Amino acid sequence: MDAVRQLLTTAREKRWCVKYGCTTCGAFEFRDTVAANAGEILDALKTLRIGDLYAEFPGGDVHDGFELLMSEVTRPLGLWLRLGRLPRVELRGTEVGARLERRDRAFAATMKASAERRAARQLREGPEAVAERRRVKREAADARHAMRLAMKAEREHAQQLAVEAIGALEPVEVIRALGERRSHLPLYRLSDDLIARVVQTLGTISDLELLQLREAVPTTRVRPLSRLSGAIDGERRRRAAASEGAAGG
Repeated sequence: MDAVRQLLTTAREKRWCVKYGCTTCGAFEFRDTVAANAGEILDALKTLRIGDLYAEFPGGDVHDGFELLMSEVTRPLGLWLRLGRLPRVELRGTEVGARLERRDRAFAATMKASAERRAARQLREGPEAVAERRRVKREAADARHAMRLAMKAEREHAQQLAVEAIGALEPVEVIRALGERRSHLPLYRLSDDLIARVVQTLGTISDLELLQLREAVPTTRVRPLSRLSGAIDGERRRRAAASEGAAGG
């Protein structure tokens, strides 16, 4: 039995840990045995057929043990220098050597991908990237604020034009505009003079126009709307009382 098979047989019989990167025991029993028999194991690896090994030793423990052995063959360089041997050179052209080359390529690809992820993260999270994102966000916020100010100015301009237009109407036309909500104007923009003229005209409009005006003007204590809403309610009460008196007479 060659040194590799002897190693794996002993590890199975004694139930050694063969987990790569074990943080509990470090698989030291297995690894110490590899170091103690390094020369014989390296000679056995030169002629080893991996498929035959797995067929002879079925089970995940042997697979894990062989993978750990592959890492130990290449990692402790000081051990091999003391023995005056270079495993990668001696195993070149063998099945195990090809396996080591594939491992090296996979490891190099993993390290490259990791470096690329770190570089991408640095670009994404570095001071310059953070400052750039803040600048873009600030510019977007400023643009939205400027748009809101422009829209507000446009609304105020339209309201001012509506104030001027409605102020030029006769009181009855003002009442109709308010009742039909054609003015598109916040009621708080109505002037005291206009409210006074509308109040003086309430007695001349129809009941329908008075009802429409009541629905358009909210009940409030804020002047001058409070004066208008109070006058509307007073006019409606007066008409209701007159209607009841006429019916009673």
